[in-house]
This record gives sequence, structure tokens and C-alpha cells, in this order.
Amino acid sequence: MESHLYEGIQPADFYDKLENVLATQKSAFKVNIALGYKLVSRTDDSETRYFHPNISNTSVFSTPVAINSKADIRKKVISEIRSMELADKLNYPSSGYMVKGITGFKIYIYQRDHALGDSEAVIPKAIRNNKHVINFPKTNNKCVFHCIAYHKQEGAKKDPRRIQALVKQAFKQHCSYKEITYTLGLFRNFKPIDILQFDELEECFKLNINVFNMDVETGKVECIRCSDKDYDSINILSHENHALYITNVDMLQQKYQCSTCEMVFVSSDKLRNHSKNQCELVNIESFPAQPTIYQPAPNSIRYMLTKYSIKDADHYIDHFIVYDFEAILKPTGVKNGEDTIFTNEHIPVSVTVADSLTEEVRCFVSDDPKELLKDMFQYIKEVAAKIQQYNVSKYESLLRKIINVHGLTDAEVPGLDLGKTYKMDDVNAWIQNGEFACFFDFHSKLAFGKKRSDYGKLKQCIGTNYANYLSTYLGEGKCDDKIRCVCGLGKGIFPYEYITSFDVLSQPEVPPKSAFDSALRSTSISDEDYVRYPSSRPSKPSENLEHLNDLLERQNCVGGNVARKNMSLKGFRHKKLLEFNSDREEKDIYTKMKANIAGGPSIIFNRYAKRNETKIRGGRICKKIIGYDANALYLWALGNEMPCGRLTTIEAYTGIVDDIVYDKIFGFLECDIRTPEHLKPYFSEMTPIFKNTLIDCSDRSVIGQHMFEYNEERKQSRAKPARKLIGSYFGEKILMLLKWYISHGMEITKTYSFIKASSHKAFAPFMEAVSSARREGDENVKSICKIIIEKSKS
Repeated sequence: MESHLYEGIQPADFYDKLENVLATQKSAFKVNIALGYKLVSRTDDSETRYFHPNISNTSVFSTPVAINSKADIRKKVISEIRSMELADKLNYPSSGYMVKGITGFKIYIYQRDHALGDSEAVIPKAIRNNKHVINFPKTNNKCVFHCIAYHKQEGAKKDPRRIQALVKQAFKQHCSYKEITYTLGLFRNFKPIDILQFDELEECFKLNINVFNMDVETGKVECIRCSDKDYDSINILSHENHALYITNVDMLQQKYQCSTCEMVFVSSDKLRNHSKNQCELVNIESFPAQPTIYQPAPNSIRYMLTKYSIKDADHYIDHFIVYDFEAILKPTGVKNGEDTIFTNEHIPVSVTVADSLTEEVRCFVSDDPKELLKDMFQYIKEVAAKIQQYNVSKYESLLRKIINVHGLTDAEVPGLDLGKTYKMDDVNAWIQNGEFACFFDFHSKLAFGKKRSDYGKLKQCIGTNYANYLSTYLGEGKCDDKIRCVCGLGKGIFPYEYITSFDVLSQPEVPPKSAFDSALRSTSISDEDYVRYPSSRPSKPSENLEHLNDLLERQNCVGGNVARKNMSLKGFRHKKLLEFNSDREEKDIYTKMKANIAGGPSIIFNRYAKRNETKIRGGRICKKIIGYDANALYLWALGNEMPCGRLTTIEAYTGIVDDIVYDKIFGFLECDIRTPEHLKPYFSEMTPIFKNTLIDCSDRSVIGQHMFEYNEERKQSRAKPARKLIGSYFGEKILMLLKWYISHGMEITKTYSFIKASSHKAFAPFMEAVSSARREGDENVKSICKIIIEKSKS
């Protein structure tokens, strides 16, 4: 073991010195680090204690870390330490002390014997007989070069016994890379090569060298060296300092993956059984629990509340400001380049601002955009000051504690010399002497440079300036219909492109329906929306479009203002996005409906029947066997009522079945359903309910005597328990469109929930078009035959 002690160093030098020491090692090793640190009393700054680096008390890692490549130094040591909170690794004599600084460290290096090249090693039978591992005979300490030579050998049929020339060629290439003169004596007396030197081999042969260990008793395979370079990969098994070539590492690790559902099995038999009997999955649908595209920044307030043991406040920002602009479209017709024409210029005419603290809604209207923005930001500044004052009052105990612990570190206060450490007693004295009106006045005048203390970080969270605050939440609405269906209120209707000047706002006349057309988007409003518009038309002669615009702004803003206390500012925008995301909101409905898609029988199997011989239906002689192909059945089904619109889940209530029967409600009922005893003979040839369920083929009572005997005769190929699509007389907690079943006498024994939808014949025009085309084809048979004959001639 060797050690390196460094004391009295700066934190910035720690990683450089650590990496320099580890990079100088020539063979594989393990490493651990002990820290030296200074503690200071929480009550008396003059009382300090220093602890020297000691591996038994202040080790960074619980066990020494094995280093098998140069990349491991950064991956396993440097990166791990950077991600740690080193203060948590230290020992404290009592809770009355805190860390003043880490001023030293000691590196402990444990040398390891991991050189590969021992040709005399005894290879156990479990490895020797493994068909996915090649053991080269008589390697003379050059087993690593045998693996490389075999891997680079070209041709479909490789022979591990005939690669001596390739081994010598690989050895010469290595000597040339290291600028060593090749001799026959050097080749014969070559010593085993340490695993840490594999970095040189990778650069020499342009290969990724991955090294594995195998537990002979359990068969467990572990990767001890993983390369992340962009070369071709070679896998080597290390056993008793001997290298063996791995032909298929997945098979060696007993990983057998299903190509359909990506499940992994430990044997080929289990994979084969899964693929044959159980794997019915084509696509895996997943819904991430956490955001993946946008990751909100960590909540620094929660961290500080925990760090300074504050119990009287939560980590949520309670209040926020929202706004909404409206603009007119001024025709321009300006051409930009050869293909682009700017048809209109957006000119803001009004903005509505609302906040959750005062719960007021303020609308600003102006024909001068600059004045409009000036009024808007002036109002936001006033409200932001109130919200900031609320936040400072909420977190005042935390702010005061930070000042007591650290003083005004990195702070700038006009008129004060911050060359010494100030405490809250000094701040209270300044307030009492009239230098500051109150604690909020003192807080608002504090400024911080680039290096912010905890106080500066907290100040940034609870008092963002209003310009940055608004830009954080700047975003656009995507779908009016989605807003209407989620909030119960759509965006107001306004003739934007109709207003080409400010004078139009003063006109009291009702705009025609064409005024709502958009040439930019090539859209127009529906008759339903235009009928809805008169509710906000001028009802008094003094009212005009400007007044309606004010009403529109209030409608757009108030209807969507849903403040939530348990929502932090930084995550607000993303969480609101997820709230109106249809996939996220309807995940439960999607999952429930997908699980209840049972499918239908594509082939109907009947018992063998022979005319004038087989008896059917209670002893009657079979006279004729007829097969029908209902080729228009799918087309007919498409033309029926379909569940449309946004799906919502409601609890099942008493009388819901009657409402379904009398078309008062439409959708999918989750229920228990069964076939009455008197109808079972009627449905005996084809049971009415199809479902996927687990069928145990070894249970005679489940599959019947005939199929049980057939399955037993198959011996090794007999079917195992698996999920099957079956026809049944009953269903439990099954989701279905219920009306057909009720009309055919099925009984509902229990109801659970109902997925409500709108009823509409969405594909009826398609059904009519296809049916009409078929009828025309039937009426014009001669012309069609003529076309077919002419085509066959050509």
C-alpha cells in the first residue's frame, strides 16, 4: 500500500492533485480517500477543532474502489466525489459543530495483481466446456494477444488452433506502437500484461476491450472493465490471471431476450416457451412518472429549509402572475425574399393581467403599443413587490438564520462596509437607528455578485424581477377546443383580422360572420360559435367592440386561472402543460380500454360433420353444410354509432343500465355480465362474450376430457398454462358497449364505472360511399368484364 498526504490545500486543487496521483499508476489498484477538515462551534466562532485524514473515520468510499482502466479514474472516482455532499461523510463530535472547511486529504492506494497471461492456470470444467468461451492452448503468457488475433481473424470459419502467425503479427504491431524493437527472445519471454495497460492495447489495435469475471459455482458473470470508446468491441473472460475469448457475452451471461416484448430469460427453453405460448405483446405502452423532455431545476428552498432546520415554512412559492395579450392584424403585404410575403403585422391593443395574491384582474387597452406595455409592466412591478414582500415575510426566519450563520457573505449593501462579519444583531441595530425601515427594506437593498451565498440563492427564488418572472412563463395556447373541454369554457370569439385600424373598435355595429374568417390560417368560425357570439354583442348604444374586447380579455384570463399552493414557480409551466396533455390526462382510460380489447375469433372451429350421417341439434340428421362469408360486416359495423369526443370516467349509478337502453347515455360500462340459463342452449354454438384469460391445460375440468386427452398425447409438446382468447357465458369486471348484449337477454349483476362518450356515426359517409360504389359495380357487370378482358390482353 502507498499513501499521499496533502494538507492546507484549496478546494480547487483537490481534484487536480487526486487525478495526477492516480494517473501515474502503472498497474491495477484500488483506491480510497480520507478527508481532513476543520469544525467550528455554532455558538462560539473562536472555538475550532481540526481532524486529520484518517481512513477509519473520514473515508469517502465505504470500500476501496477498483481501478481497471484510466477511464475508471474519472468515472468511478472523480465523478462520484463531485456528486457527493462531502460534509455528510464527516464525523461530528456533537450537533453544536459545523464544517468550516475541508483543508486536507490522504490518498490510499492498494496495489493488485491482475496481469493476464498465465498460461499454466487450471481452467475449471464449467468454463472449459462452455461453448461460448474459447480457451487457447499453450499461449506462453500471450493469451491476450491470442484473443486479439482470433477476434481480428477474417473469414467465416475461424480455427483457434491455427492463429500462431496472427499472434506473432499482433505482437509485432504492439512492439511498433510502443517503439520497441521486436526480437524472437522478446516474443518467447513475454511477461503477462496488466489490465491497466489495456488502454494502450485499445489504441494500438483500435478495439474496445471489455473484461469479465465468472463465479464458477453460481455461474454469475460480472463486467470488471467496460470500455466506452468508438471501436469494435472484444470481450475477454479473466480467470486465475488467464484470458479466454468470449464469442457471445449475452449467452454467457444467460440473457435470452424476446424479440417481440424484449423480456429477458435465463434459458433458451424458457424463451421458447414464452414465445410459443405467452408472448402476445407487440408494442409496449409506457407513461413516464417524471418529466423526460424538460427536467425542472431542483428546489433550492427545500434544500435550505432542511439544511438550516426550519420547520415553520414549506418550500412552495404560493403566488404568481399571469397575462394574456390580444392584437389586431394590420395588412402589410411586404415581400421578404422570393417566396415569403408578410401579409399582416401583429399590433398589441390590449392585455389582461391577473395574480393569485390580490385575485384582481386588470385589463389595459391602448392604441399605442409602447404605452400599453408601459402600463402593463408598471402594474406588474407593483404586484410583484407585494408578492415579494409576502415571500420575504414567509421565509424571514430562514433569511435571519442564514445571516447569523454566514454573515452577509458576498453581499453588497449601499453605505455599509462589509469587510467584517455581520450578524442579525447588527441588522436589527441598523433598522432601529432608521437606516432601514424594516427587514424587508433591508432585504430589498441587498445585492449579490456572481458568487452567491445561500442568502443570494434564496433571494433569487423569492424575489425575481418582474421582467425575468414573466419571461419564465411566456408561452402560447395550442388548442381552443382542449381548453373548452378541460375548463368548461372556451376562448372568447373576436374578429381579429376584421379590425385593421383602431377606428373599427369604436363601431357599435355587430360584425358579420365573415368578419371572423382568417385569411392567414384559412379558417372560419362555425355556425355554433357565431350563435354563441350574440351573448357578448353590444347591448347598449354606448358599448362597442372595444368594450367587448375588455370582456373577452376577462373571460380568457379568469376562466383559466387555477392557482395551486402546492405548485412551485419553476415547475408551474411544465405542470400546467402536463395537466392539459391528453395522453397524461386520459392514461387510466387508455390503459383500461387497451386491457379490455379481447379481439374476436378469426376462425371458427366446428366438430367434424357429414351430410346424412352426423346428428346435430338434439339428434336431427345433418342435411346440408353451408358456409357464409359476411364480407360487408365490417363495413356495416363502421356505419353504426361510435364513441366520439373526449372520454371521461364517471361512477356507475343506479339505473345506468336503463339509461343506456333508452339512449340517455352512451359509452363503455365496466360490469359483471352473465348469460341466463335459459339462453345458454341458444348461444351454445357461439358463446356471446369473448375475453382473454389464463387457461390451465393440465386441468381436465377447464378444457374438457377430449382436449385433455389430446394434450396428454402430445407429451413433450403439450401446451402449458397460457392466456388464450376464449368464448364464454360470463365476464367479470369487463368493459363493453352494452346495448347489444342487453337486447339479446344478457344479465348485468354488478356495475363498477362508466366511460362516457358522445354518440356519433363518424364513418357513415365512408360506409355509404363504399356501398354505393359496390352497387354501381353490380349494376354495370358487363362494362367491368370488358375492362378486365382488355387489361388481360395487355
